[in-house]
Amino acid sequence: MNRELGGFVRYCVRRIETELGEREHWMIRIGIGRPGYKTQVVLEHFGLVLDAAGCGHDPTLAVWDAMGRIEQMLRDRRGLVSCVEPKPPGA
Repeated sequence: MNRELGGFVRYCVRRIETELGEREHWMIRIGIGRPGYKTQVVLEHFGLVLDAAGCGHDPTLAVWDAMGRIEQMLRDRRGLVSCVEPKPPGA
């Protein structure tokens, strides 16, 4: 089961990085919680640290929940950056 779960985590990371760009460091922790399982995803990139938690009745669902949250955080931040208008030179 660990091998399949590791493959699923790598798939999630690759899918996010393919669409939103590569990141420096990912850390994923999966543990048993109440009820079910819990996952913590910590993402570091150029000093920015994002942290998301997820839960589910099995470890795969917990990973999916946390990865969805971290992906949404990345999308929100990308939207904020693209909304900032550049200042003209000398302004």
